[in-house]
Amino acid sequence: MKLRKLSALLILCLTTSAHATILMIDLNLNLNEVRAAREAAHFRGENLVVVPNLSDEKRVHLHHLGSKIEDIGSEISSYEVNGKSVPSALRVELQTLTEEMDTEREQHPLGIPEIYGAISQIENSDELVDAFIISGHSNGSLYTGSMAGNHRFTLSDLEYIFNNHPRSKTALKSIYLWGCYTQALYHSIWWKQHFPRTPFVLGNSEIGYEGDSLPSPAMLKNALINEDHILSATDLESAKQFLLEIPYAKVSSLAGINHQFYVGVTAESEDLSDKVSCTGALDQLRPGLEIFRSYQTADSPEFAIPPANSHAGPLRQFYSDLQNHFYCLPKSTAEPYPVPEQVLPLIFFRSVAKNFGQFYAAQIQEINDYLEKTHANATLRLPNLLRSGLSRKEILEKYDAVGTYFTLADLPEKDALHVQDTMNFLSTAEEQMLVELKCVPITWSTEDPTPGVKPAAPFCYY
Repeated sequence: MKLRKLSALLILCLTTSAHATILMIDLNLNLNEVRAAREAAHFRGENLVVVPNLSDEKRVHLHHLGSKIEDIGSEISSYEVNGKSVPSALRVELQTLTEEMDTEREQHPLGIPEIYGAISQIENSDELVDAFIISGHSNGSLYTGSMAGNHRFTLSDLEYIFNNHPRSKTALKSIYLWGCYTQALYHSIWWKQHFPRTPFVLGNSEIGYEGDSLPSPAMLKNALINEDHILSATDLESAKQFLLEIPYAKVSSLAGINHQFYVGVTAESEDLSDKVSCTGALDQLRPGLEIFRSYQTADSPEFAIPPANSHAGPLRQFYSDLQNHFYCLPKSTAEPYPVPEQVLPLIFFRSVAKNFGQFYAAQIQEINDYLEKTHANATLRLPNLLRSGLSRKEILEKYDAVGTYFTLADLPEKDALHVQDTMNFLSTAEEQMLVELKCVPITWSTEDPTPGVKPAAPFCYY
């Protein structure tokens, strides 16, 4: 692989002759987390290498720039979703800021060659990476951030980089995956399978704290400083206790691997010793897949409503089996398997439907008002999902019927464009979240909506 010149890539925070180095990939340009890693490296007597190499002032400026671009993008989306005209000044501002960020990305590239080259340069200096940090947006399988642009680092990318630096991979004592869902159980099993010599991997089983918040850098710094103590755990109980000793851990979703133990604040603890083997995985998963597909398609009456008991039964068992064996599945298969996050919205469909109904209440009301005004058949109404006693099958059929009506109806020209756009938008959301079971925030599965409070926004994290 052709590597870019690295003279301006690395930042060495100490000038000691340490033989161990902490490598940090800062995808979201978070100075607080960089400072936390810097202070921990000083305590450990190690060097810290941060990619990309930026001054503190530049890192803060670009972080604010990236945040501003995200905020304006969200504001524009809000105008579009509600059928309002987007002010031209907003579009101009977004274009100007985006062009500035693109220029910065060209000057400070952040991709596989930069990470690969950073480890090569560390090893050429007679040092090895013993702690690896990657901080950014994540769904557990992909990592990205404002500085990465459209590039997404996959788990395979990170494995490739370290497999080509076997000395550092062997020396790697800890991995910090500072993003959302990075240490859900099935992701932990992947790291245990592919980095079996690394005893400590820490991340989040669910949504993590924003890097700007106080807990995120504090937890990172404390864990880095207290690694040896944390790794002295000898059983599940002590591994869980040491995790909870990290400041703010008790109000977080911290989770990860401590030797053969998987522990988490909100996740159930597991012994991974018997979970890294793929022997018999497909045979164990196939019956559950058949049940999942039957409930997802809801083609027959017996599968019209997911089981009321969300904590037991065949769907819940399939979710557990999928967590344990997901990375055993072949990448291409005639039996496409869902990711575990697709099973949860089916298990907790009642909560998901209520959150969907509250989040899209304005669009649902707009469609129903139009149907009422135009005297459409009374059966053509979108259900009130907050109070509906309909089965999942009936809900999906209602959306299909209304969607078909708008496709075939000869709407008055003055209404057609806006109303059809609203229905198309709502149909797409329903297809993604209620049919395909994608893009559903995890809180939609775990909590009913709070009256008067808009639920978390949908996010397609896989």
